[in-house]
Amino acid sequence: MYGPLIPSVGAQAFVGGLGGGTGGSTGNFGESEDYLATLSWRIGPGGLFDFGRIHVADARWCGTKLSQEKTLDAIAGQVVEVATHVRSLADQLDTVKKMLAAAEEALRLSQERKEFGVAVVLETIQSEQELTRTRTDYATTIAEFNKAQYTLKQTVGAMSAPQTR
Repeated sequence: MYGPLIPSVGAQAFVGGLGGGTGGSTGNFGESEDYLATLSWRIGPGGLFDFGRIHVADARWCGTKLSQEKTLDAIAGQVVEVATHVRSLADQLDTVKKMLAAAEEALRLSQERKEFGVAVVLETIQSEQELTRTRTDYATTIAEFNKAQYTLKQTVGAMSAPQTR
């Protein structure tokens, strides 16, 4: 875009001797030196006022800006998606914590009823199974939440991506 505004620079030096004289005499030699410095600009295609080249450069610039905006939009979309996933998993984690507390309470009550002979053994076993299932869900949700937080940190650039060899 700015290339045609930069001139071509040239320098030349002519050094030698010039001789001659009257009546065919060649004995009068003297030194001769000439120096030339030039600045030149090209006008037309590839130079100044090359409107086709100017339009092509402007189009490339606009294309680059559009590509940059598209990339920024894609990154913003990824950040929003991952952040929403993290919030969702945080909500799920709260729900699973409440379910875990409820399952522990149900098992405790079932064991108390069993001690007093009110509940059957099957009820206690089912309560234990429910507690085990809820603990598994809790551990799985914590692992997913941690993965989502890690992905969010990578997405927003808070940490560098793992290096591969």
